[in-house]
Amino acid sequence: HSRWGLNLRAVALSPRSAPLVGIDVNRVASLGFALGGALAVAGGVMISMYQTFSASYGVVFTMKALVVVIMGGVGNLLGALVAGLLLGLVETFVLVYVDPGLTLAATYLLFLMVLLWRPEGIFARRGK
Repeated sequence: HSRWGLNLRAVALSPRSAPLVGIDVNRVASLGFALGGALAVAGGVMISMYQTFSASYGVVFTMKALVVVIMGGVGNLLGALVAGLLLGLVETFVLVYVDPGLTLAATYLLFLMVLLWRPEGIFARRGK
């Protein structure tokens, strides 16, 4: 809800109309791209501390991110946070008490159960 956030949303939704209200589209888009790149770099640094790099390693994280976003309800930040925590707890439980090789299966099983129970996501409003 900050001025910069509103500018960023305005440029994302309507880049042609944003200059009409005094927004410098190139500056806002550049800062948004820089922020996204900085978050990607920070994530890569964190992962590189305990994993080795591989060309296909991002697929696992991308699929888990997609599962978390859909489970929480598309566009719902609280839902994504709760879904991510729930997914992490289930994966840790399966890793410790069942079998480390079944963590990905547990992820997709939980995802399937949520899709069958609430297809719009855990925290999404019904009737949208």
